[in-house]
Amino acid sequence: MTRFLSPLRRLAGATLGVTCLLAAATQASSAQSTPTWAKYNAKTKTASLTIIAAYGQDTYNFDGGSNGQLTFTVPLGAKVKVTFSNNSAQMPHAMEIVAYDGTLPTTTPPPPPAFPGAASPNYQHGTPPGGTQKFSFKATKAGKYLLICPVHNHVKFGHWDWFVVSKKATTARAVLKP
Repeated sequence: MTRFLSPLRRLAGATLGVTCLLAAATQASSAQSTPTWAKYNAKTKTASLTIIAAYGQDTYNFDGGSNGQLTFTVPLGAKVKVTFSNNSAQMPHAMEIVAYDGTLPTTTPPPPPAFPGAASPNYQHGTPPGGTQKFSFKATKAGKYLLICPVHNHVKFGHWDWFVVSKKATTARAVLKP
């Protein structure tokens, strides 16, 4: 019986070892593939944001956040450079920063951008599936704004998050809450 258990123990130990290695490799791969959503250059006062619609499995999200789970914060006066990508294989998406008046904007057409240039090109019709666009604007007024997808009232499906321009912020950041 001892001879029989010894090979089984070795097999169990080897299986456990392989499982641990695979789990570690999966975590490392996942961590390496997650983009840095917000960077800030204090010298040039430039916030660089990476915003991806349909990130992961849900088609109505920005960087994995929907229904206000994600908050981008930038310092007042920052130049904001955005790289916007649409990861959806099915539909167009866009990105726009709009004023927040206590309600979600569900009108067609959507409200105008809160800052000149604070929307992806052709934002009312969207970026085609798989497309990437770059644009920039200056965050000139402190406050809490909405980051929305204005295409086909996607806001109604939870495709919105927060964008904060802060007098106290010294860097750009993105915070995703579960």
